[in-house]
Amino acid sequence: MFLIVFFSAIVSTVVVQIYISKKALVRSMAKSGGRK
Repeated sequence: MFLIVFFSAIVSTVVVQIYISKKALVRSMAKSGGRK
């Protein structure tokens, strides 16, 4: 049971990190794309 909670916590953290980096990447791409 503890292992499942621990694993889900890690997965959720990774998902959040990917989501934030994706958002930042899209934002930076949009900025550079607008300038070009």
